[in-house]
Amino acid sequence: SGSIVMALSSPAAVPSGQAGLYLAAPSAPPQAVVLLKSSVQCGDRDCVAILSVFLSPELSDQEAAKVAVRDWVDSLAPKPVVLTDPKDIVLSCAASSRKSRRGRPWSLAASSGFWLPKAWIPLGGCSSALGEARRRVTTPRLSRTSTGVGRQEAKSQTEATEQMLKASVDTIEDYAAVAEGYAAGNANHDVSQNINALLGALAGRDGPLDILDVGCAGGRDLATFRDLGHRAVGIDGVAAFCEMARRTGCEVWQQDFQELSLPPARFDGIFANASLFHVPSASLPATLRELTQSLKDGGVFFASNAHGFGEDREGWTSGRTPTTRSYVTWLSEETWLRYCREAGLELIESFYRPPGKPKSQQPFLATVWRKPCSAE
Repeated sequence: SGSIVMALSSPAAVPSGQAGLYLAAPSAPPQAVVLLKSSVQCGDRDCVAILSVFLSPELSDQEAAKVAVRDWVDSLAPKPVVLTDPKDIVLSCAASSRKSRRGRPWSLAASSGFWLPKAWIPLGGCSSALGEARRRVTTPRLSRTSTGVGRQEAKSQTEATEQMLKASVDTIEDYAAVAEGYAAGNANHDVSQNINALLGALAGRDGPLDILDVGCAGGRDLATFRDLGHRAVGIDGVAAFCEMARRTGCEVWQQDFQELSLPPARFDGIFANASLFHVPSASLPATLRELTQSLKDGGVFFASNAHGFGEDREGWTSGRTPTTRSYVTWLSEETWLRYCREAGLELIESFYRPPGKPKSQQPFLATVWRKPCSAE
């Protein structure tokens, strides 16, 4: 069909727990481990596979192995463009208007999240193909009738895409820099009001309930849901948080909130406590739609977000270390409610937090939503 298909000679060689689709083909050299990262939409054209080639660190002759793999790549038809950096993949897709299989801009955080452990060595050195890809990135394709205005619009679109993916990458790095301390510092934080709001709206449903904790961090709330007898699943973009949260015995997924990929109609309740305000407003509608489709009919979505005190404010804030930063989207109550309603949710209740304070000292807006039951 014109799609690029790469191969893996020995699936057993892949480290366990890695996301992605592994393919086997006799034409692949035995030194290669190839991970199909994703497919991307190309309008009416055939899809293109995004993939990564890695070499086993146990090979005695790394350079010979790289040559063998590059020769194999060069023999493929159609000849693929080889990119050796996640950012190059993202920029190439942005410049050619390619999006993820879900129709979203390709995320650097999602691409980076598929990288294999550092013990595996990424194949590099395809300079000519990489240079060609970068040329296409810096010169976005325009129609023959494009004007200077069109070029400026294309440049602005590319810059906006870069800003969105940097929002995830930098925010994840900010939390990762202090992961252990952050989890320990919040271990005893009282969010019982929020947990009770979610579970109260689910009263009457047969248990145990399936609950997704979005932004589970070290697993504090996962453990609470588990101890209450429910089946809890966590999701977070920070690898260190995911590792800590798995110590609760709960299943935990590592995903970028801008590139969520969730099973349909899986959860009775979704608990997003102080997490979604890191999603850029441009990506928020798609994120909320993905969360909504993962709820069962009649399921409940809880979210508590830092809000904008009547204004919509968005951008960078100082990080948790001198060298990191976080992206925040502080929305007014009106705007947040509109986003959730447009995602197909119905409001049950809302309140400001922490309790017992004047509104000027309540920086968090909590809302509880229900997914309507589909028509028979």
